[in-house]
Amino acid sequence: MAHPKATIAALTAASFVLGIMVAKATPGPLLSADDIAYLSLARTLALEGSAPIGPQAPYGVLYPTLLAPGWAFGLDEASMLGYARILNALFGALLLPTLFALVRQVMRISFRTALVCAVIGSSLPALWLTATMAWTERLLAMVTALALLTLVRLWNAPSFGRALAVVASGVALLAAHPRTGPAAVVVIAGAWLLNSDAGHLRRLAAPTLGVIGLGLVHWVRRALASAAFGSVGTYDLTTLAERRGLNSVPEMVQLAGGTIAYLTLAGTGLVVLAVFALLRHRPFGLVALGVLVTTIAVAAWFLTGVARADAYLHGRYVEVLAPVLVTFGAAVVPRVHYRAGLATMVAGPVMAGLYAAWSGPGDTWMRPRAPVMMLGVEPAGAPFGSDIFEPGAAAAVSVVVGVAVFVGLRSRHSAKVPVVVVAIAAVAVLSGLETLNQLHEAAVIGRIEAADVDLEAVEELYVDSSRVHSELKLAMAWKVGLDRTTLERSARSTHLLLGSGDVPPQGAQLLLELSEGTLWRVEPDS
Repeated sequence: MAHPKATIAALTAASFVLGIMVAKATPGPLLSADDIAYLSLARTLALEGSAPIGPQAPYGVLYPTLLAPGWAFGLDEASMLGYARILNALFGALLLPTLFALVRQVMRISFRTALVCAVIGSSLPALWLTATMAWTERLLAMVTALALLTLVRLWNAPSFGRALAVVASGVALLAAHPRTGPAAVVVIAGAWLLNSDAGHLRRLAAPTLGVIGLGLVHWVRRALASAAFGSVGTYDLTTLAERRGLNSVPEMVQLAGGTIAYLTLAGTGLVVLAVFALLRHRPFGLVALGVLVTTIAVAAWFLTGVARADAYLHGRYVEVLAPVLVTFGAAVVPRVHYRAGLATMVAGPVMAGLYAAWSGPGDTWMRPRAPVMMLGVEPAGAPFGSDIFEPGAAAAVSVVVGVAVFVGLRSRHSAKVPVVVVAIAAVAVLSGLETLNQLHEAAVIGRIEAADVDLEAVEELYVDSSRVHSELKLAMAWKVGLDRTTLERSARSTHLLLGSGDVPPQGAQLLLELSEGTLWRVEPDS
């Protein structure tokens, strides 16, 4: 290839453009607490005021920091959503060169093979679809891949400077989201393990700085949450630990198995091949697998005792490692024994599908559920545009896709495999977009948009946060504007958002009635 750097740059740019196109095709925001929370934290960082949504769960500080310039430059809510989607598309695009450098330095493969594998790993449907939301998932995937790349560089050429880069990437993991704290500890420990050429004290210097960095990030997170939400978080490690005892271990194991099954279905049997590949490249591979194990453990621990349909096959927490694993799995395909590799591509998804069919209550997969938590599997395993998941269909699709990629990578025309992969991803993305469209229309935000209410006339909206359903509160705050919504009623309040059944003040005019609450107009001085 005459101009390798130009080729990588062109593919990265194309991925960025495609990411923006997919993001623009999706209505939004879906308005989970995450969307509003990240934008509200960013608004606080930009000195634009606190968030009108009350205490929230712990969130990372890195993503709000990157969003904050949008508020600082005066963007409104709709423009901020567009800015967030551009950032997400950028993170997804930068995955491609990061995965390329990572797999080439570990596997010692040719430029063309590494590029093909990177395209496959960066083309997962979830990478495109979750980029449409103001979530940290795309940033997390990018930071995770970057952390592993810094570990590889340290492994290949140990030095104090490269150990510091590893530590910085570990700190960035925690800054991206608190749930990656255990993975961050593993990465920082890798700075000591892989820096083998330095003396004992010099090897400890970088990890020590890493521990200090983790403590600083934790302090900043608490301070920002307190400024934005009036609380450092609705729970912490102590609170969660109190809910889990030895009697919860069987459920944790079951949910860990569900997370592994999800990863195998969404990433086909390639993720299984990747595990074997990493085991052969020790000690780096052990550190990488340590990141995977801690991610799965955190998912199982967090989901235990939580009543949600997708808990038994949850993917959102582990999707951050899917691009890396799929890339490594694709890289090992030409080296594995043909029959053994093909058997893995079939057996992995089949076993995962059987586990999914067994796990959880009998009606888990037969009832409507929010597909946003399983975007990697749902579009492929469910009927087009459906929010019903069927494990057998997901396993069948995973086998077909995995075998097609496997055979293609073993053929003399493997350079054409990325075209097939992108085509497959496009079908899954179209299905996911249809599902997200339906989800948006059925959500509270969709019903507000369909109502004939002039929200531009709202000067200040008081929200009764103790009685109003969280979805309606978030949706109305978004539509009216975060800067015009308050949790305390004042003389400037022109509109009231009350809970269903609440008695409005005398003279109030009913504007909108939903099952989750009511919107009233009042005189500002009433």
